[in-house]
Amino acid sequence: MKNHKPKIALVILVIIISIAGFWALFMGADAKPIGLHYLHITTSLLWLVLLLIQVINIERKSFSLHRKLGIAMFIMAALVVATVALLSVHSANKAIVTGKEDVLIVQNVTVTFELGLVIF
Repeated sequence: MKNHKPKIALVILVIIISIAGFWALFMGADAKPIGLHYLHITTSLLWLVLLLIQVINIERKSFSLHRKLGIAMFIMAALVVATVALLSVHSANKAIVTGKEDVLIVQNVTVTFELGLVIF
């Protein structure tokens, strides 16, 4: 019998770190989140919660529910990648409109591709 409790703890830690990472964007002194930010945090946290539920189901040997939720994981993963891509486009567009260069364009596009490849 395999112990999945360390994996559960890791996913919980990732959720906590993710919330901390989004904190300044939503609660910081210069917080100005837009709809895309809300969409991204929602899809990201739902994806992580689904991942947590998946690992808990494996721990409890509830494999039928695990399989059913597995399909939702693929859908949520695609939505997370899509929101990252939308935020990259938004960042580039914001720079173009203001006449400045988007210094994060390479980072944003690279992270979008990396995330997609890791999930794939």
